Amino acid sequence: MENKFAIQFFTIILSLVTIYTLSFNFAAKNFEKLAYEDSVVAADTLWDSTATITKEEFIENYKKKYLRDSVNTKAHIFGNSYKEAKERELKLGLDLQGGMSVTLEVSIPDLLISLSDYSTKSEFRTALSNATVNESDAAGVDYITLFEEEWNKVIAETEDDKKTKLWQVFHSSENGELFKYGAEDSEIISTLRDEADKALKNTENIIRKRIDRLGVSQSNVQKLQNGRILVELPGIDDKDRARNQLKSTAKLEFWPVLFNSEVYNKIKGAEIAYANSINPEFYGENAPSDSTLTPEQLGNKYSIQSKIILLDPTRNSSNIVGLAHMDNREDILKTLNNPLIKETIGDDVRFAWSSTPDDNNPQMYSLYALKDDSRRGKAQLSGKSIIQAKQGYDQFRKVVVSMSMDDYGTEVWAEMTEKCVQDNNRAVAVVLDNLVYSAPVVRSSITNGRSEITLGSNKPKATQVLEAEDLAGLLKAGSLPAPAKIVDEVIVGPQLGQKNIDRGLMSFLIALVVVLLYMIFYYKGAGLVSNVALLANLFFLVGGLAALGAALTLPGIAGIVLTIGMAVDANVLIYERIREEMRHGKGLAVAVKDGYSKAYSAIIDANLTTLLTAIVLYSFGSGSIKGFATTLIIGIFTSLFSAIVITRLIFFARLERKQKISFSSNITKNWFTNSNIDFIGKRKMTYGLSIVIILLGLGSLMTKGLKQGVEFTGGRTFDVSFAEDVNIDEVRTALSEAFTENGTPGNPTVQKKEESNELRVMTNYLKDSKSQEVDAEFALARDGALAQFGEYTLPLENKVDPSISDDFRSGAKWATVFSLIIIFLYIVFRFKKWQFGLGALLATTHDVLIVLSVFSIFWGILPFTMEIDQAFIAAILTVIGYSINDTVVVFDRIREYLGLYGGKRDDKQLVNDALNSTLSRTINTSLSTFVVLLTIFIFGGENIKGFVFALMVGVLVGTYSSIFIATPSVLDLLNLWKWLKLKLKS
Repeated sequence: MENKFAIQFFTIILSLVTIYTLSFNFAAKNFEKLAYEDSVVAADTLWDSTATITKEEFIENYKKKYLRDSVNTKAHIFGNSYKEAKERELKLGLDLQGGMSVTLEVSIPDLLISLSDYSTKSEFRTALSNATVNESDAAGVDYITLFEEEWNKVIAETEDDKKTKLWQVFHSSENGELFKYGAEDSEIISTLRDEADKALKNTENIIRKRIDRLGVSQSNVQKLQNGRILVELPGIDDKDRARNQLKSTAKLEFWPVLFNSEVYNKIKGAEIAYANSINPEFYGENAPSDSTLTPEQLGNKYSIQSKIILLDPTRNSSNIVGLAHMDNREDILKTLNNPLIKETIGDDVRFAWSSTPDDNNPQMYSLYALKDDSRRGKAQLSGKSIIQAKQGYDQFRKVVVSMSMDDYGTEVWAEMTEKCVQDNNRAVAVVLDNLVYSAPVVRSSITNGRSEITLGSNKPKATQVLEAEDLAGLLKAGSLPAPAKIVDEVIVGPQLGQKNIDRGLMSFLIALVVVLLYMIFYYKGAGLVSNVALLANLFFLVGGLAALGAALTLPGIAGIVLTIGMAVDANVLIYERIREEMRHGKGLAVAVKDGYSKAYSAIIDANLTTLLTAIVLYSFGSGSIKGFATTLIIGIFTSLFSAIVITRLIFFARLERKQKISFSSNITKNWFTNSNIDFIGKRKMTYGLSIVIILLGLGSLMTKGLKQGVEFTGGRTFDVSFAEDVNIDEVRTALSEAFTENGTPGNPTVQKKEESNELRVMTNYLKDSKSQEVDAEFALARDGALAQFGEYTLPLENKVDPSISDDFRSGAKWATVFSLIIIFLYIVFRFKKWQFGLGALLATTHDVLIVLSVFSIFWGILPFTMEIDQAFIAAILTVIGYSINDTVVVFDRIREYLGLYGGKRDDKQLVNDALNSTLSRTINTSLSTFVVLLTIFIFGGENIKGFVFALMVGVLVGTYSSIFIATPSVLDLLNLWKWLKLKLKS
């Protein structure tokens, strides 16, 4: 064996590096064990049985504090701290430890408005509005491009003497260097695109700072290719607090407050003017469709006064417009911002709600009227001037956030407060993200640049302090350059995470044992060698995941198990070649050497095609699917190394010591050795069978369709686990009533899971809502419906915004198309004939159609979720890779036989010989892979049953198609090409 020493040296170094990488896991776990032991000792002396928390909760809290205070304490033998060890250990995905995953989307329209200095130019606002409308139908097109297209349309329709250039919209004294005077529109667009990229980077950095305050270990903030930001928070307890930290823009503004007397009559007059424009019989002329309503109905629908308790302007509380019920806030603001009402009230007035409810009525909120001297929504003073913010207390011991300003802010603040004093002690509202946190009356000018935000007093003091600390942290981290919206959210409870770990490990261990025993049964001594390689493969694979900082997910465990199947495939290819050489009369040493050299081509081709599909999967997938692809990619390299290098080292070491090596047992010695099946002769029958199945499937796809998951439709999915068994129809009815929207009851999909008290619910309720409180509104409706069935928990919650579901669908489509194209091109390149590429393409397309057909036909029949989501697309791509893997092995043998027997044997006989000679490998690999998947399907978690079922169907169909579709079609295409060439010559 050439370069034996170099290979041994490399293997030893690789093993040592892997051991070092995995040692951080042991160091972190050992340190956490010591922390737990110290917490138990502390509980024995410090915990009081009369305390409001249990002893277990005390131990858990003490352990968290211990670890938080000990992040820099030595934990590793090489001197690394606990924090460093924790950061470098193998991470677990959210589905294995619980937590929260959020995808944020930065609002580019708001960014452009800010960059334009809140320009009100009609052309600009029209282009923005049109681009926003078109965004949902233009998946994959960035917003700046859409804005440019709409801007050009608007300008093209404008008279020449009134045309506006983009620089006139964005050029100002503040950003004159950024947007040059007289610049071409293309230059401005380029600058806007750069600013959008900067905004994304700034948002990413600010989010990182905010997350650091949450104390979440192994958190992940990642900028995605589609201009979004992925945030993963493993083990997070308070999801509402985390959500607030993530999506809060932290846009701080200071506004003078209008007296009630300055807006009271304006609101009443605006309501009358608006009503007059709606119903001619009751109010005036120009009736729209609402004119069919009675005066009472119309008044109730559009009345502002019926929803706001307008305060008498002579009352003392003159800096508040009025009070309104919490459920009416969004509707009131929508009405007040109606163009007709806004025209009557004036564009120098802005409205905002208080951040906390009224002290005397927790369901009522105060409405403030803010004085907008800019008349375009730009505050005179913003949070950009804040240089310090911290939690503290005012003179009345109320919890506040104290702030100090820079020189510019100090000067403007002094001018604002002085003017408020002169305006009869006008109040100043401290507004954060369009909510008024405090509005103190100004009785003297403030010249020291200090201000403060007072938090509401209707919550426990400890909660107020925590909120004040979070608020101070938001202000210190800085405001986001533009609002960020949560477009995808997954919450996994810790109990479900532990359940997934237990079931995932069980399925993994059972599958591993089955494969190990099968290899010994079939190949005897050589099977033991392959088992050593399999275990080495797992060792290197886990080390590779840890070294790259990748997270191990539930689909990732499936990827590891699939890697076992791939490693088995490589060993089977080698062993079958060695057995062939031995049957041809070669000695053991020569047979081993020739067996390896002749198997390389098929092994490399098979693994390269799988690698190509895994790369496509990684490029288009996200979250746990990326984890699956990462595991698959690393597994390809580790399985190749283990199957080719490790086994070879062992075999040649035994040969040097003159030790025997057996490659079969007495039972399996002659299996598949004399097979002479006429596969090609049966091709018309198998073609017909496939056509019938596909036609049935297409009929189901066109009539019944596929059950698309929320990732492709938008909406929400949640699992609910009740303390007692429930009636699924009663739950469905209760949720349908609770999810009533616009007078139409909801139609949620409710399915039973494995346990009789566990359900999965999918709904599009409030899917298109633009409300800032949509999550709270949804939770209120959901919890109200579920509460009547007793105690329950929500192990899993998933929310997908329609804007991102479009991208998921587009990504899935292109991932599948690119996989097929790439594989076609690779096969043509490797086998030098387009017929091989087209045959492989026909087979893989056949496999995809059949898997889709099975999911369409059996959706709603089989007792597990068969939704079409990203996991299903991952399964489809894996099936494509597996099918090609199988097909390439047969093609490789056909190519070899063409070189050896081309012209000497009939083409049909040659292809049949190739299929029969690889039959042992086909059966062994397919059987071992299928058994592995079946083990995961039976013992694995409920959440990946549909994913694994698709893979199982794919393995069966892929094996069938490589024998009965791909190979026969290549022969038919070759013959067809010969016939065409003869026809052309004649």
